[in-house]
Amino acid sequence: MLIAKVRDLASRDERLVAALMYGSFAMSEGDHLSDIEFYLYFGAPLDRVDRRRWLEPIGSIELHYVNEFGTDTAIFANAIRGEFHFEPATSIPSVARWDNAWFPSQNAAIVLDRTGELTRTLAPFAQEPPAKDSRTTAEFVSRSLTNWTLMGANLLNRGESAGALALLGRVHVDALKAARMIEGSTVHWLSPSRHLEDDISPESYERFRTCTAALAEPGLRAAYVATWRWARELMDVLAARHELALPHGLLSQIDERVSSPIHRRVLASDDALGSQSRVTPRDGSSEA
Repeated sequence: MLIAKVRDLASRDERLVAALMYGSFAMSEGDHLSDIEFYLYFGAPLDRVDRRRWLEPIGSIELHYVNEFGTDTAIFANAIRGEFHFEPATSIPSVARWDNAWFPSQNAAIVLDRTGELTRTLAPFAQEPPAKDSRTTAEFVSRSLTNWTLMGANLLNRGESAGALALLGRVHVDALKAARMIEGSTVHWLSPSRHLEDDISPESYERFRTCTAALAEPGLRAAYVATWRWARELMDVLAARHELALPHGLLSQIDERVSSPIHRRVLASDDALGSQSRVTPRDGSSEA
């Protein structure tokens, strides 16, 4: 119902040059809990568009604000979220630079196109995306897994459990991408946890379950250990498949960093800051 109202409103507003729906409904995966998401391309200057007023005919709005990404976000009376990008028509060509975008059908995605420019720009995305199992992607995912795991382990060993838990989720993004690459299930690449229950094997799903944790030791560390162990296995498979050279010395250091708690706080590392590293108390005296 809300989508139909957006289509009707777009067709009646002569200021609107084109409109694009993305997200779950454009992918034919939407249900009663899914968001509605649109790009609205105006020929008129955006400072003349009252965004709240434009959205009001769609449905009763319980909450409206501009989020941290500059996107107008509305929550309607039926608790459906909507995200609306108000853009100038001159930004339509930027769609061509979207990474990893694809739509099963242009008809599902294009709400309005008065000039045909959006249809032409979107044409390369109207097909199933190619598999992501390439050497370049495998190398990037492996490096990312290494980088974020080390950062998370450092937070964990510093006693910053909340930060470590938050970063563990970032590590999981790359672990799930690696698992999807290996299993040939990369349709939901941008959000690799999406439809995970159906997209990957039961064995991989169970493996992922062991990598999750609450905000408490020792469970959080156990989750890091399980995640890193799985990540090492995934990286080994990708390395063999694509002839990647993994930094085994660094990986061994991360093995130790993940599994062995550091019981003291290190305020300054000689390795990082050199032999001049000192902690200077407020009284001005020098302390080793």
